[in-house]
Amino acid sequence: MSRGKYLSLEEARKKDKQGKDRLEQFAKEHPSKGDKPQFDRLFQAMAKPNTPKRSKKKPTGGATSG
Repeated sequence: MSRGKYLSLEEARKKDKQGKDRLEQFAKEHPSKGDKPQFDRLFQAMAKPNTPKRSKKKPTGGATSG
C-alpha cells in the first residue's frame, strides 16, 4: 500500500502484521504542544451546568382566572 510522507491518524490506528498500531510513529510525525491553563479554563466552562438565569422581577400582566 502506497501512502504519503506522513501517517494519517486512521492509518496509525490500524494494526500492522505484528498486531501493533503505529500511534507512536504518528505522534513523532505530528508533534503538538498543549496549553494546560487554557485547556483547564475551557474544560471548566464546558463542564458547568447550563442553567438559565432567572429574572428577579415579578411577572406583570398575563392571564387571569375568572
